Amino acid sequence: MAPLHGPDPSRLHYWQQPVHNALPAVTELQLPARAQLGVAVEGSTAAWPSDDPNQRPPALPPIDAFSGPQRFIEVFNRGTVPFRFKAEPSVSWLRVDRQRARFVTRLGST
Repeated sequence: MAPLHGPDPSRLHYWQQPVHNALPAVTELQLPARAQLGVAVEGSTAAWPSDDPNQRPPALPPIDAFSGPQRFIEVFNRGTVPFRFKAEPSVSWLRVDRQRARFVTRLGST
């Protein structure tokens, strides 16, 4: 019969108390008083347009009519004034979920 023992100490993880009891700095986002289109593409943490001269242009993974999985492009408002947009596919086999929309400021979302 095998001896009974507790969990292996090398597998236990202990929570370490923070050195300081403080939250990180928090800033308030100031949205421009105009409509401003923002675009984010699947697979990237960046958004366009950008002021960063080193940021690469947006690019989705390849899409084709036979093997392409669903891809997403997120369009959002970076400003406070509502705007409308229209998206039209350039090929017949590409489907756009929302071809037209009106964007307003949404607090708490990007």
